[in-house]
Amino acid sequence: MALNIPAEDRLAIQDLLARYAWALDTGDDQAYAELFTPDGVFIERGQPFTGRDALAAHVRDLTAVMRPGNRHHNTQILFESGDANRCIVRSYSTHIYEPEPGAAKVVRMQGHYHDVCLKLDGVWYFAERAWDEWHSDSLAEYQLAPRGS
Repeated sequence: MALNIPAEDRLAIQDLLARYAWALDTGDDQAYAELFTPDGVFIERGQPFTGRDALAAHVRDLTAVMRPGNRHHNTQILFESGDANRCIVRSYSTHIYEPEPGAAKVVRMQGHYHDVCLKLDGVWYFAERAWDEWHSDSLAEYQLAPRGS
């Protein structure tokens, strides 16, 4: 699929990714789940969470382990392919973590997302979002197809 995503859709998808980080970092499980299609899936290190109920439960489980507000996602977005209704997006992710209130912030992990985004009734959602840790010894598998192919 070629890259033919209108500017207004690119902005809406950037907003989708920002809302994802905001919902996850604040522990807002319902807002997080609503960013996915009803049958959407998040895959973390190979483990899938499918459907909005499972997605919300996943955030609640994370929140039980890591208090809301102690992490912050930073991502850089790369539109790989797509059009005005479906696109593939990749992004780096750096998670900055505060072990306890007032403690020095540290980089907890670095990873990457691979997303399939769909536009339904004029709104962009994740149909699939996969995250895994960044492995510097696997650079060949992260390389992109040449632009325009």
